[in-house]
Amino acid sequence: MGAFYLSRNEGEFSLQKKRVKSVFEKQGFSNIIDLSSEYQTLFYCAKINVTGEQYYYLDKNNFCIITGTLIYKKLIGEDASKAIFDDFSQDRIDTGELYGNFAIALSLRGELRVYTDTQGVYNVWHNRKKSIVSSSFLAVAEAVGELSVNVNAVYEYVFQEATFGGDTVLNEVRRLKVKQGLLLEEEGHYIDPLVMDKGVSCDDSFNGYLERSKSALSKQFEAITRCFSGKVDSALSGGYDSRLLLALSIEQGVKPFLHVYGSDDDADVKVAKNVCLGENLDLSHEDKSGFPEIPPNQFGSIVEKNFYAFQGVCPDGVLDNGSDLLTRHQRTKGGRLLLNGGGGEVFRNFFYLPNRPYRALNILWSFYSRFNPDVCTSRFNEKKYYHVLETKIYEQLGVDGGVLSRQQVESLYGGFRCTYWMGVNNSINNQFGYFLTPFVEEVISQTALSVPIKYKNYGCFQAKLINKVSPRLASYLSDYGHNFSETVPIRRKLKDLATLVRPTWLRKYTFRLKKQDRKSWPYYLGREYIDEVLPDGWDVMSEFFIVDKLTDSGQFNRAVTLEYLFQKLDVGIKN
Repeated sequence: MGAFYLSRNEGEFSLQKKRVKSVFEKQGFSNIIDLSSEYQTLFYCAKINVTGEQYYYLDKNNFCIITGTLIYKKLIGEDASKAIFDDFSQDRIDTGELYGNFAIALSLRGELRVYTDTQGVYNVWHNRKKSIVSSSFLAVAEAVGELSVNVNAVYEYVFQEATFGGDTVLNEVRRLKVKQGLLLEEEGHYIDPLVMDKGVSCDDSFNGYLERSKSALSKQFEAITRCFSGKVDSALSGGYDSRLLLALSIEQGVKPFLHVYGSDDDADVKVAKNVCLGENLDLSHEDKSGFPEIPPNQFGSIVEKNFYAFQGVCPDGVLDNGSDLLTRHQRTKGGRLLLNGGGGEVFRNFFYLPNRPYRALNILWSFYSRFNPDVCTSRFNEKKYYHVLETKIYEQLGVDGGVLSRQQVESLYGGFRCTYWMGVNNSINNQFGYFLTPFVEEVISQTALSVPIKYKNYGCFQAKLINKVSPRLASYLSDYGHNFSETVPIRRKLKDLATLVRPTWLRKYTFRLKKQDRKSWPYYLGREYIDEVLPDGWDVMSEFFIVDKLTDSGQFNRAVTLEYLFQKLDVGIKN
């Protein structure tokens, strides 16, 4: 299913239903099924580019609705929904057979519960009372009504492409955090989440870690390919992650549809074409920069379509030339499963940090400091900004503060960075069709977490993993300048070391020291295009930023996106 909306009936719920249905229509859903009763409002929206049901409905008090992409016991769609309902009724959900990026809305004898995947990389939103819950951020916002700006979350989104923890840019709309379920009542409350079974480790040698990782991935891809057979689409670039996706698919006897984006001179394109030529694989190559230039007077309609389709708060912002929405539709048509290699860095040293303990602030200096305070108004409080993120990290880890072990730091990549940064994008793609990020599964990230950092440095472990699955695919050159079947060359090690030895306090200033200007910005960020999107000019965001000082194109795009959102929803600022 592409989306759902669920609420307990109270107040002006008939007006609420009308607003919510209008949001879903604007998001592109044409098959909106109303399963409401006197007790609750329930909308189910079929995926935009996929036919077939993804829910089991016995009666108004007993049903199981899936949104996103869920595989259970090698079943998908209605069959998976019924299997989950039956097993949940017997209190025996087998999370070892559960894969995907999804949410489950389950009613058993009238008791309404909502769960997400165990890694939390599918977004679910709710109001403060927890009486409204939906896979659509905009649907919850419309249902809530009076809204206000979450100041710190604005800076998180503009600087880091996402908000973290339960925060959104609206105080009245909350995200269901990872490791939380929701019991929906007139005054709902959080409940225990679905819990992944923990495996038992035995062999702690390099080969032992390699074998466990390979075994977990192969089991997962067996389930994926059993459900989708030859209907798999995957990007192929010059890096580790897409190569591993391809190797795991071919190991299961599936040759996926492959695509690559970029110009003919891009390293990703060159590597992808070389691999496909050598392996006799079909490859779709598209250069988005060659997309026809959009005249200013047509730009407003493109942005409005993006705004609704991309949930209003997507990582890149809603301003583009129309190619992003088009390609997302193209890749999911015909019931194909779109695979994305995001999160594969669980098998590498993502943070490029030496193997020792750190404080949360060290992590924030290293990776969450993509901002320059000079572009902000006096509303920005750098100390508070860091403190709020610190608190979210400690909450995520279940500790009160203090020094973090290197393994705790490593867990933040899958359980914090990927969960919240990738969550919105995963949810967006699952509106159109089936979409998975296989490496951001708890069973995979936990397996990778056990691998010592010394093996992950320089990409060594992931290269060996690719080689173990397919020595032939590992032998092709990568965009790192070497293949994945031989020893990492010294020039690559020296390049990585330059980052590894850089102290965290210094990394804090990396973004601020970059010289940036607007000359290289895409044409659609020019003034005449912005005037089409914001005809009344800047209102809310000028309270947060000195707009003319924003020189990073991504941050500017997200600032415009929020201004557009706040004006659309008539959102004010609470001092």
